Parts: sequence; C-alpha cells; structure tokens
Amino acid sequence: MHHNQNIYKWLCVLLVGIFPSCRDKSTPPTAIEPYLTGPTLIVPVGLLKSPRGIAVDPSGDFWVADTKNDLIRRFTSSGTQRDSVIGFTLPTCMGIEQSTGNVLAVVNNTTIVRINPSTHDATIITTVSGTTVDTSSVYDVNSGESQPHALAVHSLGDIDGAPNGDIFVSALAGSVDNAVIQIHSGSAKAIAFSSLAPSNPADIDAKFLAVDTYGMIYTAFVLSTGQSSAAIRVYALSASNPFLNEPFPEPAISGGALGAGIDASGILFIADQPLQQIVIVSTISGRTIDVLTIPQIQGMTQPTPRDIAVGPDGSVYVAVGDLFDSAELLGAVLKYSRGTVE
Repeated sequence: MHHNQNIYKWLCVLLVGIFPSCRDKSTPPTAIEPYLTGPTLIVPVGLLKSPRGIAVDPSGDFWVADTKNDLIRRFTSSGTQRDSVIGFTLPTCMGIEQSTGNVLAVVNNTTIVRINPSTHDATIITTVSGTTVDTSSVYDVNSGESQPHALAVHSLGDIDGAPNGDIFVSALAGSVDNAVIQIHSGSAKAIAFSSLAPSNPADIDAKFLAVDTYGMIYTAFVLSTGQSSAAIRVYALSASNPFLNEPFPEPAISGGALGAGIDASGILFIADQPLQQIVIVSTISGRTIDVLTIPQIQGMTQPTPRDIAVGPDGSVYVAVGDLFDSAELLGAVLKYSRGTVE
C-alpha cells in the first residue's frame, strides 16, 4: 500500500509540479515575466508604526496592519487614507477572502478577523491555539505521509483565502517550525508541517503563505536535502490532497521570509525580511525571476519588506518597516507599478 501511495504521489507531483497547466485548462501554458517600475513611496514615513501586513481588496484599495499603533488603515490606490480606521490589538498579517472579497487579518497573534470592505464591519472568525487545532491527520512534507501529530500552535503568521471559501494561515508550532492551518466553517485543522527544524534557531517562525486562484497554497518548509542537511524551500501544496505537492527547485529565500502576495498569473512575490529583498518566483517553473532590494527611505535606518499584496491591476504594494525596529517603530508603504515582458 505504501508503495502504491508513493507511485501516486510522484505521478501527482509530475502533473502539478512539472505541468502546472494540468491544474485547470484555463491556466496559461507559459509564464509571463513581470517587471516592476518604481517604487513610489505611497505612504510616507511618519504615519505607520512597524506595519506587519498588507492586503488589496477587489476595489483596488489597500489595507495596512499598523501593528504598533493597534490599527488597521485603509488607503486608495493613490495612497490617500480613507476615513475608516479600525482598532485591533496587535494586527499583523493580512489577506483577502477570494470567495467574498472580504479582508482577513490576524490580530493578537491568535485571532482571525474578517472585515467587510463595504460596511467596515469586523467579525471574529476563530481564535487558534494549540488546544483548538485538529491534528488527527497532518501531512509531513519530509516523510510524505499523513498521520496524527501533536502541534502546539504558539502564534499565527501569514493568511490568505481560497476560492472555495476556506482560509489558510501559517503557524509557529513549537520546534517543528512552520505549519499550515486550514479554517473551514470556523474550525481549525492542521494539514501540513515539516518534521525538520531549521538549522538556525533564529529561522524558527511561521513562514509566508499565499493561495492562488486554483486553490494551491504556497509557503516555505525546511526540507531534507538528502545529504544530512536541510534547506528552506518554497513549497506548493494542495489542500484537498496533500499528495499533490512539490518543493520548488531553488531555495531563493531565507528563513525570515514571512509575508507574500500572488497575482492572477501565478507570480509569487515574497518579502524576505532579513535580506531586505523582494523575491519574485514563477509558480509555473518554480524558478526565481528576479530579486529586488528595498531602496533606502529617508528617515528609516534599514528599510525591509514585511508583507506584500498585489492589486487587481498588477501593482505590487509592500509594507516596509525598519529591519531591527528603531525606537520610533517607523514604517511606510512602497508601490511598484507593473508591466510584462515576454
């Protein structure tokens, strides 16, 4: 039986990893590489304090988790702040519910909230802790098997919504590092983790997470290289069937890549905080397209990306903070305009 499972697994990897167009007949057969112009300092230094999350709603407005001000702010695509400012304790990562267009946010490290962009009503979806997560069948990306595994969830990381209405969030789960949690009808279930811990303890954290328009989840796990060592790799994972998965061929990122955004064509933009870079990855080829260094920003010592969101027009918004958080906890938002080159 195990032999047959492995055969099935690698057939699925072949179809989804090497031929991603098999996910859906409308998937483009080749990736169109983006180029970004700018950036423009669209929210200048002085308003935000250590922003940790950003999301763009279907109207094109972007929402920022103004973390150390305990606020979520809304801006137009030109950077004008809307009147609506919503108070939450320690808002961090943000995403969009694909099925509704509602805004998602993690607050106080354990609670997931939904914000209706039309009414600005905010509701709590669930609070996730180690005692509330179903761990009856968790997929280990290293062994390739699903089995019960106790995961002590300490805090939540990046968040995004899937087309079917489910919500996915990364989580710091003790010494096993990153885990992926699925929220379905308010109930939390752990679906995947890595049984390896990073070689550098500083890299133990919930990693970035993004969900594409086909429901594939992109995150990072520590994987065995087969040479008695491990590497942090970008990973594609199907929520409906964990055997549909594939690590990308290039590491491309550090263990501190904690935020990301993805566009409709499957281009993944990863905020690699320790390296002060935006890593641009094609989910079609699994290869790095480009790496952009965050420019110097007047008033900030070491500006670094915390989270990334992509607008309906392809514009890329980056929540920026100081690498080591200055005493003023300064933050800003950069906007990159978008073009393509064949």
